[in-house]
Amino acid sequence: MMDSQLALNLLFGGFCTLAVWVLKVIWDGQAKIQESHADMREKLHDFQTQMHSDFVRREDFKDFAQEMKDMLSKIYDKLDNKADK
Repeated sequence: MMDSQLALNLLFGGFCTLAVWVLKVIWDGQAKIQESHADMREKLHDFQTQMHSDFVRREDFKDFAQEMKDMLSKIYDKLDNKADK
């Protein structure tokens, strides 16, 4: 029959094995999260870089819209003067 010391050693060994396994699972999960975080930061940086080249700033669009309105107004005035004659 097992003596109490052997039973205690087996129980402690099992507990330590379980604790190490839990810590390894947590460590691996943290590593995956850090990798995912780095990947998301890289994607965000790429998006910010792309946004500056693909999209028009609001002020630039307002200037362009005003130019278009001025040109359309001139065309309308010419057509209106032409129709009056």
